[in-house]
Amino acid sequence: MTEYIYLASDKPLALGSVGDRGIHIGNLSWYPTENAAESFYFEELENEKNIYETDSYAYKLPERGTKKVSGMERKAVSLLYDYIKAHFAENDAYFLTIKFVLNGYENGFVKEKRSIKLEELQKVDLYYSEAALLEVVK
Repeated sequence: MTEYIYLASDKPLALGSVGDRGIHIGNLSWYPTENAAESFYFEELENEKNIYETDSYAYKLPERGTKKVSGMERKAVSLLYDYIKAHFAENDAYFLTIKFVLNGYENGFVKEKRSIKLEELQKVDLYYSEAALLEVVK
């Protein structure tokens, strides 16, 4: 199973690649290091509510409780942190919710729910924790 993050907000979320530092020529891509590859690729999810939703792989996020964080994990958590900050700044959003789950269990139970104010958000809050829900509010 693959780790995913699902995001929802009251304002449209940015889609596409985040953190891609590769060289692209036509259909060919070259990455000088593994850390140059994209950390996330956000895809829109369809729903019948007035909530904007997207998802992406989360396998590059460090696990909560991890003491030693790799360069690739540090990059991913920094990019996600910047993505969230930019979302609030550019869209006048009120909330953004992140659900950390294995693919296929996105509609399953939530074992932990936390709410945090945007100004109190820290990168460590974005570490992966299975079946956790984090709500960031303005």
